[in-house]
Amino acid sequence: MPAPSSLSSTSPPVTHHSSLPTISFLFCSSKNPACNPCGISSSKSLNLKPFAICSYKKTRGVGVILFTCPDSIGACSDYLGAVGAVGHASCYTVSRMARQRLGQHFLADAAWREKIARAIGISRHAADLSAAPPSQTSWLEIGAGHGEMTEHLLATGLPVTSIELDPPLVADLQRLAEKFPNLTVVPGDILQLDLTKLLANRRVRVYGNLPYYITSPILHRLFEHAAQIEAIHIVIQLEVAQRLAARPGSRDFGYLSVLTQYFSRPEIALQIPRGAFQPPPEVTSALVTLRLPGAGAALGLKDEQRFLDFVKLCFAQKRKTLLNNLRALACPELVREALASLRLRPDARAEQLSVEQFAALFRRLIPG
Repeated sequence: MPAPSSLSSTSPPVTHHSSLPTISFLFCSSKNPACNPCGISSSKSLNLKPFAICSYKKTRGVGVILFTCPDSIGACSDYLGAVGAVGHASCYTVSRMARQRLGQHFLADAAWREKIARAIGISRHAADLSAAPPSQTSWLEIGAGHGEMTEHLLATGLPVTSIELDPPLVADLQRLAEKFPNLTVVPGDILQLDLTKLLANRRVRVYGNLPYYITSPILHRLFEHAAQIEAIHIVIQLEVAQRLAARPGSRDFGYLSVLTQYFSRPEIALQIPRGAFQPPPEVTSALVTLRLPGAGAALGLKDEQRFLDFVKLCFAQKRKTLLNNLRALACPELVREALASLRLRPDARAEQLSVEQFAALFRRLIPG
């Protein structure tokens, strides 16, 4: 597609990047030239260098991103350079490869950031702030990114500790900390940091936009410090959110459900569309609120790790009965008697038991 003739004399030089990975973008179908200057109306797979988003516009509810690019769509590159779009980049300048490596999907839509702020009780515009944390708590933010939600957390006036792994993003957050004395930026991996030292006996609420592939390890890590945590608000894959909140007997109920419900009371607060993120994930996301404590507080188990290992064994092969999965732990007759004492059928499967029933079975099979 040729560039507009009036702009051709000012077009920037074109650079080839044939060795770089392919990246897909979705363009707006609007005919408004201010929104879609090149008239591209479909998804395109482009061979792009690490790109920089220059601006974001919305027309008729459809978002359009303007970005620098090589001549695989030369007219678009020429047009954007000519109108001076390049050089006015927003904060979304981390390379796509880095995002894929770290599993990052940034919450770029301001309207959805406000919805999340309202859902977790920190919106400056909400009339009802009853869900806001008491003044003696602080916030722990996991995966702060560009600070999409950090400023919402800071507006509460409470201390905010923001953890971020990606060095360029850490630098941006540290510049933000110069403006907000209640912000502490911690470079590093939530799975590797010393949380005992980081939390320092404080009561905290947690917010995180979590990389989808490590949701479970992060929850395990947080639950190790459950006594200090009042609530956990996390943006995760909807499918995983449904597993956290699943009820016994449902298809989604599994080990992760029991773990989460032992320590907390999960609730899916919002479903978030793919378009709210940059780059958009391949799946729908959800905001899940986990209020602590969970069912475990009333069960009084002395060895929680041993109990969780027991639950994991019960789910070792989900389609098999508890009788089969627990053969390595106890003889079938003992398991059968324990199930009968709980009024459970001998062919019961793990997904049919509540957290309380798992605890009762654990006590019968592993005394003390």
